[in-house]
Amino acid sequence: MLKKWIPVLIVLLMVLSGCNTPKATQTPSSPQATAIPSVLEYSLDDTAIFSSDLLSDQAGVIAQYPLTDIYLIEANLGDNLTGLNGHMKVRYFNRLDTDLEEVYFRLLPNLWGILMQVSAVSVNGDAVTSRLENDDTALYIPLNDKIASGGHVDIDLDFEVIIPQDDSGNYGTFGFQYGTLALAQFYPLIPLRDESGWRIELYPPDGDVTVTEVANYLVRISAPEDLKMAASGVQISREVKDGRQVITQVAALSREFYVAGNADYLAQVLSKDGIEYTIYSGEDIAPTAGESLDYIINAVDIFSHRYGEYPYRELECVATPTSALGVEYPSIMAINQVLFDPNEMLSGMSTGALIESVIVHEVAHEWFYNIVGNDQGREPWLDEAVAQYLTYQYFNDRYSASAASSFEESWWLRWDRVQRDPKPIGLPVEAYEGWEYGAIVYGRGPLFLEQLSLEMGEVKFDQFLKDYFTTYAWKVGTAQNFQSLAEETCGCDLDPLFNEWVFMK
Repeated sequence: MLKKWIPVLIVLLMVLSGCNTPKATQTPSSPQATAIPSVLEYSLDDTAIFSSDLLSDQAGVIAQYPLTDIYLIEANLGDNLTGLNGHMKVRYFNRLDTDLEEVYFRLLPNLWGILMQVSAVSVNGDAVTSRLENDDTALYIPLNDKIASGGHVDIDLDFEVIIPQDDSGNYGTFGFQYGTLALAQFYPLIPLRDESGWRIELYPPDGDVTVTEVANYLVRISAPEDLKMAASGVQISREVKDGRQVITQVAALSREFYVAGNADYLAQVLSKDGIEYTIYSGEDIAPTAGESLDYIINAVDIFSHRYGEYPYRELECVATPTSALGVEYPSIMAINQVLFDPNEMLSGMSTGALIESVIVHEVAHEWFYNIVGNDQGREPWLDEAVAQYLTYQYFNDRYSASAASSFEESWWLRWDRVQRDPKPIGLPVEAYEGWEYGAIVYGRGPLFLEQLSLEMGEVKFDQFLKDYFTTYAWKVGTAQNFQSLAEETCGCDLDPLFNEWVFMK
């Protein structure tokens, strides 16, 4: 995620003017299969459907991760888009060596008020009494029978959500405003559970609030017919009746599931190498939005070559009124719609000088945040600083070393906001105050990666980052994992460098 209040001072107009942008069509893709009567009827034992979200040569990945949680969600949006209700079935797997005695769900909309309520909770078909914790943002569900390592539990529940009509929901990522619906974390979401316990703490809203394992999703959404929707994964069906539409989405191996919509969205589509790229925007900013497809496609090509193939059949971008510059989700990103207006200014700069770096940063998160996960509350640098560094590599690979150096200058300018304070980059979000989060994590963070590259040597560093991606794909990496693999790659002691830049030692 890139925040609006964090200045991104980049001067790259000289390279942007030379972009050769392919023409985009304006026809969204058609549904791929016959509608499922209810996703709740789908067998939790059958994972075949989730491969439909993946490229053909990636389909086998599903079978390689049998202990992947499964979400079956039915959600109904009200006609006025002020609320929704739904039912959900989840199969949760115990990935740890210790017995599972309870399951937690995060009710993340409740970070911004009592917006979500849950009822009718059952475990393996038996009703249970749940309780709310941590200011109603965590739902504790007891298990009558312990679940051994490798086992699973099936949980059913109903949920109701009030949709804010302003930008109060985490930079406007959850709400309905200016005709645009944005539904981040609109359903109860199971947080990460590791050796330290369940991650149910109250992370501050300055950073990202989801800390999860990957899961497979089958989601059916009922909404007004005129709402043009984009969502994580691929659409496998769409039905229209009596002024309502029902879409069914499949999302494989995803950290969360996101939906956005606007009655006036224009969909511009390009396809390359089996991947369908779509940008949704208002017609008034459609020309600039269409040109941005070029940035997305080139970023996917570069990162696929450097680290590993982008695995999904689609990658979408939606223009929304979020107050962040951009926000990442699995196979979809939300970009501040002002960035697509060439006559606007943000953070004291023209949108033309910002838009490419913002979009590429969010594309980079598909590799580091979604495929390779991390604790975004406790160690935000592991996805944000790395995404910044990947954006630097994009400018170098696509344009020149000079273009990459221009982007690198933005890191120093961020860090200058706190007079180049040597505060560690590896602290949790709440440890940073004011400008510190953006200055340290987004500015000093990628500068550390540059120092690490110099220490290891560019060839070994590039190999290390690729190996880190491969080793922790579909898992959750940590700073300790990052350092250990780097030391293994270079055969050197990196304690002094990590202690100086990352850890408070």
